[in-house]
Amino acid sequence: MATDYTKSEADIIVDLIRQDNGRKPLTSSMVTFGTPNVYIPQPGVNRNTVVVVTARPGQTLEGSHSYYYNRVPLPQFVNPNVPDILEFVIEGETKLSELLPRINERLNINLGVSKIFDRDIPDFEQIGSAGEDIELKVTSNSLVFLSSIMIHVKPVLIPLGAVIKTKRMDGLTYAPPV
Repeated sequence: MATDYTKSEADIIVDLIRQDNGRKPLTSSMVTFGTPNVYIPQPGVNRNTVVVVTARPGQTLEGSHSYYYNRVPLPQFVNPNVPDILEFVIEGETKLSELLPRINERLNINLGVSKIFDRDIPDFEQIGSAGEDIELKVTSNSLVFLSSIMIHVKPVLIPLGAVIKTKRMDGLTYAPPV
């Protein structure tokens, strides 16, 4: 079964647990998740992450259990055959988190604002119209994603003809000295 990375991180992990446990009745509202930790693979458990899942009080389940799985490095969602997939024209965004919905749409994922290191979008008056590469880095508490990617941000460029509409100019007529 293909993973739907547009779901919430909790729902992705619950789907993974259910998939590998005979589709037992389990929803993300029935459990809480601890902070995922890097897991050093051991013989028989070749995974990169361990997380403790705990039943919520008042549910039909009780207790906690550790689950081992692989978080996915963010660069794996970048299709190298799609030119400029990581290039974004800034349309008023001032923070990376404000650009995240467009990034999620392009990469077909659902990376939450609390799962990235937010930062300011560069000031284009200082860096120019070519734009700048900035790092989108995932926090360690992401249940699903790891690592970082570089994205290129650039300003909206206004066509010269849209600003200077009069193309026939009066002036610069040579008048010989008398």
